[in-house]
Amino acid sequence: NGRISVTRSVGDRPFKPPLSSEAAVTRHSCDGISWVVAASDGLWEAVSDEEAMGVVRDTVKVPDLLSQRLVMHAIDPGGSRDNLSVVVIVLGGAQGVEQVY
Repeated sequence: NGRISVTRSVGDRPFKPPLSSEAAVTRHSCDGISWVVAASDGLWEAVSDEEAMGVVRDTVKVPDLLSQRLVMHAIDPGGSRDNLSVVVIVLGGAQGVEQVY
């Protein structure tokens, strides 16, 4: 309806319920490394958890491209038309990345 903004986790009290400020969190095993992919629904409505993990695994050697590759995967032809925000964090820093390859 054009009235709900991205700041739903900070406010939008008139829309609660059914609007929730609770984040959707899923956990998957990924090569023994801890990753955090924080993204808006623009990504998750177009990319499955498994696809996102595959993109991260394939791109881990070039960390500067992780978020960009996820966005590009989401907007491939016929993909997301929503706005996208993506942050990828490898917990354990460079040591965690080195374990992958």
